[in-house]
Amino acid sequence: MRCGRDLLGTIRLVRNCGRIGTNGQEKAEEYADELETGQALEAVARAKRMRGYRDLYKISFR
Repeated sequence: MRCGRDLLGTIRLVRNCGRIGTNGQEKAEEYADELETGQALEAVARAKRMRGYRDLYKISFR
């Protein structure tokens, strides 16, 4: 999962899923601002952790 701005400045949350070694599928959702995007990203990540997924990277903002 990743979030950021596209070429037109729209803030998007992009999720990729599929088997390892395949192209898989991509789903993009647009949000009004960075705060809303961050909250959506954390909600999706929390739901995945509850299903047994683990974080690939630990990111800390200081």
